[in-house]
Amino acid sequence: MFARIMLLWLLCAIGWSCSNPNDESDLIGFAHVLDTSQLDSELSETIIETIDLIEKTPYSASLRGRLGMIYEVNHFLEEARIMYEQASTLDPREFAWWYFGALIDQQKGDIDRALEKIDQAIDIDHGYVPVHLHRGNWLLQQDRLSEALEAFGDAAALGAGSPAAVGIAQVHIRREEFEEAVDVLVPYSESLPHPQIWRLLAIAYGRLGMESEAEVARALSKETTPLHWLDPLRQRPNRYVRGFGRRIVFAQSLLRADRYNDALRELERLLDIEPNDEALISNLAVVYEKTQQPEKAKEILERGIDLMPEQFRFYVQLGDLMYRGGHSEDALALLTQSTKINERNPGAYERLGSVLMRLQRFDEAIAAFHNAIDFGYSDVAEIRLRIGTIYGYREQWLEAVSEFSQVVELDPGNANGHVYLAHALIEKGELDQAEAALKWARRLRVNPELLQPPSLLIEERRNQTDPNSP
Repeated sequence: MFARIMLLWLLCAIGWSCSNPNDESDLIGFAHVLDTSQLDSELSETIIETIDLIEKTPYSASLRGRLGMIYEVNHFLEEARIMYEQASTLDPREFAWWYFGALIDQQKGDIDRALEKIDQAIDIDHGYVPVHLHRGNWLLQQDRLSEALEAFGDAAALGAGSPAAVGIAQVHIRREEFEEAVDVLVPYSESLPHPQIWRLLAIAYGRLGMESEAEVARALSKETTPLHWLDPLRQRPNRYVRGFGRRIVFAQSLLRADRYNDALRELERLLDIEPNDEALISNLAVVYEKTQQPEKAKEILERGIDLMPEQFRFYVQLGDLMYRGGHSEDALALLTQSTKINERNPGAYERLGSVLMRLQRFDEAIAAFHNAIDFGYSDVAEIRLRIGTIYGYREQWLEAVSEFSQVVELDPGNANGHVYLAHALIEKGELDQAEAALKWARRLRVNPELLQPPSLLIEERRNQTDPNSP
């Protein structure tokens, strides 16, 4: 009886109305924690149904945790935090409620509170790798370096691999233990050459005076992609995504994760709700193509154009589909129409340039590619590679060298950029510069087999110009 009274006292302490500790019907403090009147009807119904279940079963930690997940995945973080705290109070041995609550605290900037909760989660399940990685990063933010090193070490012992190595290296760099940082990172720079690993190596090499190695590391660290790790438990709240718009966003996240069949199932369910929605049509076309259903992709995009003839994205997508299917003239017409509707869409110009290049309308292709760059196309190196290829085809070697030089500057890991640059320099008669370009490519670990043909060509050209050659 004493334990029951103490439990109810704890529940009252987090804001519930408890006029009579023996009366479960008084546990109703969160029934109206979120005003659902302005929400999507599907989300509103899910919240109300869950609250009704909680009122009927007030001691159910799983129901309160479920409501927390509903709130969190639909972007009501403060309400989710309250529900996770209530759930972990009712069931303090459930790992998920402490873990999910800690992640929300961290998002809201309350690192101390997040660390307290994640420590509770680790006490329950020490073997779940992501908790140690999060804990290490949060401790690193607070300059608690010894504790951070211990956390990353725990993650490494559990098989976390490169994310743990990056954390350990950051601790060593903060302590100015640069040799130790290099020792930790070098194996992963060979097996998993992620830009974040190269960024840390560039710092460590530079501080050790190893300027040649630092130069290579700086070149390979230009890409800004963050290093992620798998966290299967974080998928659990996704089952509670509600509302048409939120479900579209969720399907897009599945697409980005290459979970095409899951994305297809989610999007096809939405056809019964808003079959003519622009975002739904666009995303369905993508997922149909990704699941090897190009005819369905074509069909839905044509329907989109019929419904919304001024929506330029449909023309771009269908034009791209036609291009990949080998229908260049159809692709050209669609992409040209897209640029008439929206004159500043970089993706349309990138596709248009590729189509014109295939049709050998090279001046127009170059102009389209320049428009793509001017309007903000993300992969400028790839655009420069195609422009350089056109100049190479025309034997305009000065222009080709200029374009390929920009490719390897923008993207040092672009193997074709290095190979094409070497060939252009050879054709321009600049054999020493070509050799220097290949030497730099080798230092950047470009596949040696790709570099062998231009190397042999340089040797052949030198033999042709050397009167004493055999």
